[in-house]
Amino acid sequence: MTPFTYSMSKIIILKVAEAKHRDAGRGITRIDSETMESNGLVAGDIIEVQGKHPAYAIVLPGYPEDAGKNIIRIDGNMRSNTGIGIDENVTIKKVEVKNAERINVTPAQPVKIAGGGEYLRKLLAGQPVVKSQKIRIDVLGTPFTFIVTETYPSGPVLVTSKTNFIIKEKPLEGLRAHVTYEDIGGLKKQIGLIREMI
Repeated sequence: MTPFTYSMSKIIILKVAEAKHRDAGRGITRIDSETMESNGLVAGDIIEVQGKHPAYAIVLPGYPEDAGKNIIRIDGNMRSNTGIGIDENVTIKKVEVKNAERINVTPAQPVKIAGGGEYLRKLLAGQPVVKSQKIRIDVLGTPFTFIVTETYPSGPVLVTSKTNFIIKEKPLEGLRAHVTYEDIGGLKKQIGLIREMI
C-alpha cells in the first residue's frame, strides 16, 4: 500500500501570490472559495502544490479581494520548497496523507534546542511535511532552518501529537537560512518602498 494517494480531482493551474503575514509559517495556502468549490476542495484538505518541486499544504478559502483572480497565496518557505516565485504558475491537486510516525530533520546551522523535537511537533502539529522540505522556525526571535531528511512512512505525511522528531546535531552543508517579506511584520510601508526601488 502506498503512503498517500491522489484524488480524482483535476489538476488546477494557479498563479502564485504572496501570503499575508498572518498566514506565514502555518503550512497553509489560500485559494478563492469559487475555485475550491468548483474543484471539490473544502477547508482543511491537504493539497500538493507542484512547481519545480512538490510541496504540501492545508488549503483554506482565500480573502474576499482575491475572488476571481485565479491566484494561490503561499508563503516564502513554500515558494522556496517549490522552487517557484511570485507571479509564476503552479499546479495543485488534492491528496490524502498518512500520519507521520517519525520525522528526521537536520539544521542549516549549528544549533541545540532543549526539547527541540517536542517543540517542532507542537509547532507543526496538523501540517503536512515531505522529505527534502525546508522548515523555518523562530526561537526567541532567532530564525532557524531545518531540512527534512527522512519520514516514516515515506511520502507526504501529517504531523500529529504522536510524531517523533529526531534532530541531527551536525548541520547540512550548503543549506542556508532565509527570510522573506512575509516574515517581517509591521513594515508594510517600508517593504513597499524597498520593492519600488528594486
